[in-house]
Amino acid sequence: DRWIKEIDEHAPGVPKILVGNRLHLAYKRQVTTEQAQVYAEKLGVTFFEVSPLCNFNITESFTELARIVLMRHGMERLWRPNKGQLLSLHTC
Repeated sequence: DRWIKEIDEHAPGVPKILVGNRLHLAYKRQVTTEQAQVYAEKLGVTFFEVSPLCNFNITESFTELARIVLMRHGMERLWRPNKGQLLSLHTC
């Protein structure tokens, strides 16, 4: 909550996503996936679990954030999602 408050104070209206980092260390997790999803819904943002070690959901999370920025600034014409593209799931 503190970080969200600081973001809203210093950069009001900036697009946000919620990222749970180090999915490869899930056995040490302090927040469940369900808790994070509920929190993201409360904030009105998309939630991603990522693992830089495994390169899991890194591109997808940044792509979603970029999509939100483009859509908010009226650049729909520049964003053409590949309708045939499926989210690929990678395992460590």
